Amino acid sequence: MRSWTRIETWLGANAPDQLAALRGPAQGEALRRLEHGTLLTLPSDARASYLRHDGQDPHAPAALGRWWFLQLDVALETWSRLKESQHIFDQADRGIEPVGAVRKRYWNPRWIPALADGESNFLCFDLDPAPGGRRGQLIWFQRTNRRREVVAPGLDGWLERLGGEFERGKWLLDPEGKLVAAPPE
Repeated sequence: MRSWTRIETWLGANAPDQLAALRGPAQGEALRRLEHGTLLTLPSDARASYLRHDGQDPHAPAALGRWWFLQLDVALETWSRLKESQHIFDQADRGIEPVGAVRKRYWNPRWIPALADGESNFLCFDLDPAPGGRRGQLIWFQRTNRRREVVAPGLDGWLERLGGEFERGKWLLDPEGKLVAAPPE
C-alpha cells in the first residue's frame, strides 16, 4: 500500500521510535477472531493495512500523528467493552450531532475501533453508514462530545492524507519524542 510506504519512509527518517512501534503483519487467526467476535467483515483496505501492520505497541508513543493504531485483539476487546454498555448508550442517542453520513447514535455495534487517542476517543470503521455514506468509512467517536463525524472514506484514504501531512512538515517530534502538529506558518 502506497500510503503505508509514505508513512514508513517518513517515520524512518523523522520518528524512528514510532516506526519501530508498528507491529508486523497480523496473522489470519487474529483477523478471524475480530470478524467472528463482532460478526462483521472488515473492509478490504482495513484488512490490507492489518496484513501490513497489526497495530502498534500500545506502550510506545502514538505512531500515526496523535493516534495509536489498535492491534486487532485490542480493537476486539475495545469493541466488546463498548457493546456491553450498549443499553446505556441507547439512552444517549438524543442530542447526537452527526456530521456527514453517520447514523444518529451515541454508539453503534457496527462501528469497530481502529485508532485511539489515549483519551477514550476512537476512529472507527463504520460498517453501518447512514444513507449516502460508504461502508468502511472512518468516523470519529468522541466519548465526551455529541458529534459523530466522517473523517475519511476509509482507512487507506486517512493514511494517505496523514502521509501527505508528514511529508509537508505538518508534524514534528517534540522534546519528549512524541509526534505533535507543527505550529501554523
